[in-house]
Amino acid sequence: MVPGPDALEGDREFIGGLRLASRARALLESLRPSRARATEARGLSRDTVERILDRELDLGNEATLNALRDQASSLASRLGAEREFEVLDGIIGALLGSRNIPVTAAGARGRLAEPPYDAKRLTLFEELHAALVATPLPTRADPAAAGSAFRHLAFLDAYFSNYIEGTEFELDEARALVFEGRVLPDRPADSHDVLGTFALVGNRDFLGVGISDLPDGAAFIARLKQAHAEIMRGRPEHGPGRFKETVNRAGNSVFVHPDAVTGTLLHGFTIARSLERPFARAAALMFVISEVHPFADGNGRVARVLMNAELFAARQCRILIPTVFRDDYLTALRTMTRQGHADPLVQALELAQRVTAAIDYADLDQAIAALANVNAFEEPSTGIRLRAPNPR
Repeated sequence: MVPGPDALEGDREFIGGLRLASRARALLESLRPSRARATEARGLSRDTVERILDRELDLGNEATLNALRDQASSLASRLGAEREFEVLDGIIGALLGSRNIPVTAAGARGRLAEPPYDAKRLTLFEELHAALVATPLPTRADPAAAGSAFRHLAFLDAYFSNYIEGTEFELDEARALVFEGRVLPDRPADSHDVLGTFALVGNRDFLGVGISDLPDGAAFIARLKQAHAEIMRGRPEHGPGRFKETVNRAGNSVFVHPDAVTGTLLHGFTIARSLERPFARAAALMFVISEVHPFADGNGRVARVLMNAELFAARQCRILIPTVFRDDYLTALRTMTRQGHADPLVQALELAQRVTAAIDYADLDQAIAALANVNAFEEPSTGIRLRAPNPR
């Protein structure tokens, strides 16, 4: 037990008449040296406090840290924590760019880099890179490199990629849309989502460029924006071709802060391009884009388009993510994000590519029938699983 001031404003009521310290009070008291050893922190190291404050900034904005600093300032004298407040004030000032004070936490260093980057995501990219280097990966020839087979596979890619994101059409409606230009009058934006995706995955010139062909990271950023602008051209409210301006999230996952998007993508580009095998580059590139989530909407579609461009440029089989495989694919992505385990993602992409490679796309009706035979069009909620065909 350590004697100290009674409850102060901001402290929250708890059970049995106890109070929980406010965020500002907790940080000030955690920075105070112990009486026994002046060099030993009573609660948290400065590095840990930097990480906490960096996380606060990720989840909120500058106003969040400014409010925390103001509250700490009003509490410092009553807690006898003037020196601790100077430390806290310096860290917050550094994170907000108003103070030139060194920081040690990886996330804080990334935020202050030029351009800023998300250090936690870089660690994930490096972990996936290591797994892809160490894992035996397939080399499957493209079964639809040209002609009608190329267009049919592109159509199915656009259809499945949009279905995964909730832009759902009946298969016959999608065929009429893509091959006959029959835009659904009551769904113009959804129609343009599919047409925009098909415009990319059906463009041999676009698909024929891999990241190894790009001169630098700036060209990669421009290519990403080009892809997004094409896919989202029917949704001007989502800023086609422009990076997000606010934090986006999916469930409990908070994606990269807008300020760190460019820097994180550039690091991810470098890491993905260093991989030797096309399948590895494609998987890494897809994960980088998905994990950064650089746009307000359309991130999954852009990630899969660039993944398949990497494979097509290397004359390897592209990867369809069929409807029935949606949950497996998304679960594998979440497992990599939250636990850093790459095996489920690599295995999911390998199975999806194996199914894609086993289909003959010369005749679209026969290709659809073959995909139906492996349950590709089933809803995940049915409990039916994607059936791996015999390899071609």
